[in-house]
Amino acid sequence: MERTKLCPVGNSMGRTDVVPYDFGVPQRLGREATGGLRRIHETIARDLEQVLGELFEHDVRGSVVSLEQTRYQQFIDGLPARTYHGIISSDALDGDCAVLLPGSTALRLVDRLLQTPNGPERGLTIVDAYLIEDYLPKVLAAVTAAFDAYHPLGLEFAHSELNNQLVKLVPGDDVVVILELLFTFGDDDITIILCYPQEAIVPILASLSDLEREATAEALVRSSPIRRSILRVPIPVTVALPTTTLSAGDVSSLKVGDVLQTGIAADTAPMLMIGGRPTLIVRPTVRRNRVACAVVGEPNSSTKGLLS
Repeated sequence: MERTKLCPVGNSMGRTDVVPYDFGVPQRLGREATGGLRRIHETIARDLEQVLGELFEHDVRGSVVSLEQTRYQQFIDGLPARTYHGIISSDALDGDCAVLLPGSTALRLVDRLLQTPNGPERGLTIVDAYLIEDYLPKVLAAVTAAFDAYHPLGLEFAHSELNNQLVKLVPGDDVVVILELLFTFGDDDITIILCYPQEAIVPILASLSDLEREATAEALVRSSPIRRSILRVPIPVTVALPTTTLSAGDVSSLKVGDVLQTGIAADTAPMLMIGGRPTLIVRPTVRRNRVACAVVGEPNSSTKGLLS
């Protein structure tokens, strides 16, 4: 019986190549880590829009076009022959990472830096690498700022390399996480690739997973009908000064016009009480002919003692 040959179906970008799935790659990224890494790099892309916009003198739009987990040697073998590798070190990571500019991108950046028109095709040189190095701190600043909320990195530029086969972040069989950022301006575009050895970013992946789970759980709670119903329940509150005492005789002889000596300091702020417990220090005010309270702080331990 003759078998039917199945043709690969291209994606929305028109690609028809089939990429084999490597089941041997260990520790596949979880959904939380993947979502967190994408969000971080979307922030990086937005920050770099302004940096590249100033360089290209054009309105630039950036986006994350791919997140891939692959073996390092497979990644290196798939790069263009002319690629700039900026090796980045970090005290917070267990290993180095890299910022990569494919040859065409690197050459266009150099032409812009030199304010020269695009010349004939040529290979990247050490001089080109030096020029790119001067601009690389702006890329690292965007990466650092985006990661700070999750896991501070303290990135520092280490050195450049132009030969793909001389770059050895990790052994060839080790797994790396690849983020590809695409920046478009007019009819042109450039690509910036970030390469992280997976073993080096394990602490970040753990932080991302925890934060993603917390954010998801909080969103579910906030959006649940039960939660919304509970938040509409009215809760009785009172505003009170610290408790004072009077003798039974003084209380029995009170009449209109009497002035009570409480012993409470004149600058004592009232306290917002919820369920009989001090919650917030407030300042009396008026809003739309109604008594209101402006929150000015939280009660300290001494205040709690007065109101307990």
